[in-house]
Amino acid sequence: NQCSLQLNMCKSAPMNHEAFIFMVDSSDPAKFSEARSQIHKLMRNNEMRDASLLVLANKQGLPTSEPLDKIVEELQLSQWPSNKWRIESTGKVTDQHVFESLDWLAGTMNDK
Repeated sequence: NQCSLQLNMCKSAPMNHEAFIFMVDSSDPAKFSEARSQIHKLMRNNEMRDASLLVLANKQGLPTSEPLDKIVEELQLSQWPSNKWRIESTGKVTDQHVFESLDWLAGTMNDK
């Protein structure tokens, strides 16, 4: 499964990252719990405590996708300081926000 694969990749990579990007399938709410668990493991890791998080809510163009506020709630992102994370819609119709989000992420790394 994708979340486990991502976490395993992080375990084998050098830590002390300044930022990470996590993609969630916004049309599959059954996997939000697992995504929340993986995000929280990363955010609580001492070596990642200062890292910024960009969540890309993929497949936002589908009629079955969940809105961003619902995804924020399900992933419990609000428990982290607002300057540490950002969520953005992505998908075939909404890719224009990806570049803005990457600019935000780069700005958070420049601030450290």
